[in-house]
Amino acid sequence: MAKTIGEKLALLAKTQGKSQSVIADNIGMAPSQLNRFFRGNCDFSSPNLFLVMKELGLDIEEMISKKTKKFVDIDEAKVDNVYDCITYMYRSIDDLGQQTYLKQLAWATTATTKKPLPQKVQDIIKKETHLI
Repeated sequence: MAKTIGEKLALLAKTQGKSQSVIADNIGMAPSQLNRFFRGNCDFSSPNLFLVMKELGLDIEEMISKKTKKFVDIDEAKVDNVYDCITYMYRSIDDLGQQTYLKQLAWATTATTKKPLPQKVQDIIKKETHLI
C-alpha cells in the first residue's frame, strides 16, 4: 500500500500509463530524482511537487478552489427559489455526495424525458463522477 505522496503519485502515474522517464522529461527533471521521490526515498520542493502533480492532471489550485467554493458562494439568506435551494444543497455536500447526486439527476432526466442527455452534458458528468 502506498504511504508517501511520492508513492501515491507513482501509483497514479502507473494507472495513467505514464512512464517515469516521460514525466521527468516533460517537467525538466532527472529521471533518477523522480524515481527516488516515487519510491519515497526523498522529499521534493513544492515547485517540483506541483510540476509532477500537474503532469498527472492534478491542479492544486483548482482542487483548493473547488473545496472552498461551497463556503464562499452561497449565502443561505439569499436562497429565494428552488434553483438556489438546489445550488445551496449541492455545494453543502462532499465530493462523493455531489457525484452521486449528478448520477441520480442524470438518470431521472433521461427516465423522464426518454431521451439521452446531450453529449456535452454526458461528458461533464463522466468527468465529474470519478469517485463512483
